[in-house]
Amino acid sequence: MTRKQYAYRLKVEYPSTPEYYTHGHLPVFMHGFDEEGRWRWPIVTTKLSLAAAKRRAHLLGEYGCTVVIERSHPITWPELTP
Repeated sequence: MTRKQYAYRLKVEYPSTPEYYTHGHLPVFMHGFDEEGRWRWPIVTTKLSLAAAKRRAHLLGEYGCTVVIERSHPITWPELTP
C-alpha cells in the first residue's frame, strides 16, 4: 500500500513594508529589489513538499508576513501500466 501524498500552498498576509527593510537590515541572501529599486516580495507558489512549504513560510516570516501552510486533499495518481 502506498502512503498518501499531498501538495502544500501558502496563505500569506503581507505587511505594508518588509520587517528587515524597515530596520535597514535586508539579509544579503535576499535580493528583494528590482532593477528600478522597487521592493518585490519573494514569489509564493504551490509547493509539492511540506519541507519546501516550511522553508518558504519561514523565509516570508522573516519579512514580517503572517503565513499559514495549507494542505491539499490526498493526491491520486493514475496507475502505471507496463
